[in-house]
Amino acid sequence: MQPTRPLAMSVRPPPGPSEAPIRAASTMRGTLISFFSVLGLALPTFIYFKRKNDRKAREMYAQTRVKTGALSQMTT
Repeated sequence: MQPTRPLAMSVRPPPGPSEAPIRAASTMRGTLISFFSVLGLALPTFIYFKRKNDRKAREMYAQTRVKTGALSQMTT
């Protein structure tokens, strides 16, 4: 009978220094450029939708609030 290998042992030896995974070199400049590019696109969009939602909320509040004062006496 042939001896069996334990399952934990790898058939292939671990990668050496020449087989290290290749990854993109990240520089601080590149990271900052990417960050500010995303911020430059996201910030105007955020401001636009915030103003739109605030305007809608003001209109909804104006329609639903109880009118008091001189204007309420004129409508009844």
